Amino acid sequence: MAEGMGITVIPRLGLGTLPDSTVMAPIVNPTPWRSVSVRVRDAVAGHPAVVRMLELLDERVAVDRMTA
Repeated sequence: MAEGMGITVIPRLGLGTLPDSTVMAPIVNPTPWRSVSVRVRDAVAGHPAVVRMLELLDERVAVDRMTA
């Protein structure tokens, strides 16, 4: 895109911060959706890093649902 023109489709969850020279335009009518699944082994389900990662994912998905 730095060469002047380009198009890509990225889920809002993976968007992050865009460069000033980049414009985001949501796709609508129909609005795309996707399903994200997470599987955690019982042996590590209580590990603080795993618990926190799942909390962060839940928080981000909740924010995306409110802004969609």
